Amino acid sequence: MVSTGTSPALNFGNINVCSSGGVTPATCSKTLTLTYKVTATGTLDTPRAVTKGTPDLDYTLASGSTCTGLVTQGTSCKVKVKLAPRFSGLRKGAVEIVDASGKLLATTLIYGIGVAPQIAFDPAAQTTVTAAALFCDR
Repeated sequence: MVSTGTSPALNFGNINVCSSGGVTPATCSKTLTLTYKVTATGTLDTPRAVTKGTPDLDYTLASGSTCTGLVTQGTSCKVKVKLAPRFSGLRKGAVEIVDASGKLLATTLIYGIGVAPQIAFDPAAQTTVTAAALFCDR
């Protein structure tokens, strides 16, 4: 019913990790639009944006997606997906297009890099600690 073509995974690039609801350091999120070609007339359910298979984590649907409801062969529809990484490092996800019965019709792999400060420990100088034993007789 819909076709993504043969494009590779979609890269969101590097995006800062911000606290929940935070806006600094900018930018804390990025929204991209995916376009799908409708190959057959039918009814689509709401697309899903998933992070490693789980919805509503790093990846969420943004408003303005048109790949839902009745779609007509020969047209195209759009899905707007937002990445707001919760953790640093590679954030893998997917956009899933499903029909009204929940059948998976198309999957587009997506990824981005969450950028945040990392904790690093300096090696400490070794010291000897003297300990005394305590005994308790009950």
